[in-house]
Amino acid sequence: MSWRRHSTSGWGAIIREAREAKGLTQRQLGEAIEMDHGRISRFENEQWTPDLDDVHALCTALGIWPERLLGILGIGLIPPAAAQVPRELTDAYLEMNNDGRKSLLQVANSLRVTHPR
Repeated sequence: MSWRRHSTSGWGAIIREAREAKGLTQRQLGEAIEMDHGRISRFENEQWTPDLDDVHALCTALGIWPERLLGILGIGLIPPAAAQVPRELTDAYLEMNNDGRKSLLQVANSLRVTHPR
């Protein structure tokens, strides 16, 4: 895995705030996702840029939307409509397992086809 230096752009603060909101230390987070705590420190201090696997692991453990980090990393942006999703819906989605998420997306896609905007 290759690492590249990156200038400060805000993803480190998002990771740190989400970790602290969960009441986790860097070491505890690292143990939960099988990642060295020093690596988490380098992400939070924006010395290293997380790759997509890192983003997935961090977001899953911290309960944050990957789009939140990916937008800041310049990989993608959160569509304006996503910013308007009620908190209860996002919380329910984050609490689902992968099968539940897939089922929800299938229902959402079927509604999009049968009830276009």
